This record gives sequence, C-alpha cells and structure tokens, in this order.
Amino acid sequence: MATEINWRSEVEPALKEAKANRKRVLLDFSHAPYFQTIVDRSGTSDAVPEALYFLGVCKNRIAGGTADARRAIWKRLMDEHPKSDWAKKASFAFE
Repeated sequence: MATEINWRSEVEPALKEAKANRKRVLLDFSHAPYFQTIVDRSGTSDAVPEALYFLGVCKNRIAGGTADARRAIWKRLMDEHPKSDWAKKASFAFE
C-alpha cells in the first residue's frame, strides 16, 4: 500500500523550501517524492515546471542516480513547459 502524501503539510512546505533555500534542498534528496507528487497531481499548475526542475536535480543526486535520469526529466520539462523559466534553466544540460 502506497503511503499517502499530504499536500498541505508536506508538499507545499517542500516547494517553499526549494524556493527559499535551493542549496539545502539540493542536498536533501528526500524531497524527490514531494516534487513527484506535485507533478502527478497538479496538472497545468504553475508549480509543475519548478517541481520538474527540482525533481531532475534530486534524481540526479540520489544514490544510483545519473545525469541521464536528470536529463530525461528535464526533457519532459522543456517539452511540456517550453516557455517557463525553469525550462530555460534546464536547457544547459542539452548544450
């Protein structure tokens, strides 16, 4: 049985933390499920591009993660949200 993630108590704080303190979030890979939840449940929300960006960072740095995992997520970000600032930030991985 999958553990339910509470949007208000877990996901929103993780996204706020990502905005406020990127360096710490990049080191705390436990946030990957929260960013995945935002992507899965938010549809066309403005939060999705940002969540995809940070999900890519987390996936790259998780034990066993690879740059290929990050690039796959960022390709999705660039394909689905090409005009977002987050897609522009991710584009360096493809240069």
